[in-house]
Amino acid sequence: MKFTEDLSTQALNLITGIEPGCIIVQGKKINSAHIIAPDAIVNWTITSFAELAAKNLQPITTLQPEVIILGTGDEHIIPQKKLLKALIETGVGFEIMATSAACRTYNILAAEGRRAVAALVI
Repeated sequence: MKFTEDLSTQALNLITGIEPGCIIVQGKKINSAHIIAPDAIVNWTITSFAELAAKNLQPITTLQPEVIILGTGDEHIIPQKKLLKALIETGVGFEIMATSAACRTYNILAAEGRRAVAALVI
């Protein structure tokens, strides 16, 4: 069987690794909260999931996601009702999970050509 390199995803911002305190996007280490889209990387101005509020969703929705993958840090955290309501009001599908799982999920969706946006707390 002959194997060939898949070049279809090389132009995408894929998360190529995760280490304690950082994620790696296409070889670049990122050690603070960021929003990752197939065609954009945006510094996210939050430092912990606990401070996440509706106002912090604007940079995510500006990227016009088909689905939002919200990474909560080392552990899966269920958001407060106010934040869930704000997420629902965006009209965009969303998933909430630990950051390591969010990275894997984002990569799968982005590689499939979906307009996924990962908002990741590191």
